[in-house]
Amino acid sequence: MNVSRFFEHWGIAEDPFRAEEARQDPIFLRLDEPIGHPDLEKIIGDVSRPSTAIVFGEKGSGKTAIRLQLERRIHRHNEANPESPVVLVAYDDLNPVLDRFHDRIGEDDPLASLRRLGLVDNLDAALCHAVTPLIDALLDVGRSDTSMSVLRARRRQARRLDRESKDDLLALQACYDASDLSMERAQRIRRVVRAPFDRAKLAWFGLIVGAWLLPAAAFALWWWSERPPLAGVWLWLLGAALAVPVLLTAKRAILDSWRLKLGARRVLHHARTLPRSRERMAEHLERLPVRVRRSHRLPIGDDA
Repeated sequence: MNVSRFFEHWGIAEDPFRAEEARQDPIFLRLDEPIGHPDLEKIIGDVSRPSTAIVFGEKGSGKTAIRLQLERRIHRHNEANPESPVVLVAYDDLNPVLDRFHDRIGEDDPLASLRRLGLVDNLDAALCHAVTPLIDALLDVGRSDTSMSVLRARRRQARRLDRESKDDLLALQACYDASDLSMERAQRIRRVVRAPFDRAKLAWFGLIVGAWLLPAAAFALWWWSERPPLAGVWLWLLGAALAVPVLLTAKRAILDSWRLKLGARRVLHHARTLPRSRERMAEHLERLPVRVRRSHRLPIGDDA
């Protein structure tokens, strides 16, 4: 008797052992509450108070099935407890991470690049997997079944954060949000958490606007003085009044742009698995408040 005749004899419509992994097993995915692993409760513990557990096992021993069951359990917990949700970080696909790392390292041999992969690189990649769904949850992206009460509860929690925590969130979104619309999401997340104003940028903008009033004031003074010849003191006055705003604007347009590109290069030099181009990272750094860029929050060291 072969397998097909065995299934036909017992009325089995599908081969329950056809899929090699739980994520590709249609029978497992259709089950609302599959029979859990004997150690599932020990692994998951108390969902409201997450703790560490490490699972080892050979291929086919049920590691992926355990992860999927953890995901379902955490999803049900978050639906029942919108005020205290738990974030699931599913860091189980290394291929895109290794591809980005190899491109940044520039080695000819992928194996040589792999030898240089360190713990901090894995932490950066894991943060991408953690921060992106966190921003999705705050912006209500990708989930059509999220109730307004749950969304409002999430945003209330974000708004209750202190200033330091809000700055941490802005820095995390700027560096680790893997969405293609990360720039637009940066503006939205600032409004959601009601981030404090960047006083340094406002002061600099006010300084440039005030500086451009200098040549207008000098020209008005020259006009009211019956327009004497533009020579001597008047020429120096108008020239100096015009030079101040020009220099400040040039500093803003050239020097600050160079600093942002240099900062983006430093970030991507240390955080080698981030899904960011240098140009996009520079744009994110420009949107960040100056106090965040000058703090220790950016990943610009191997111990970050």
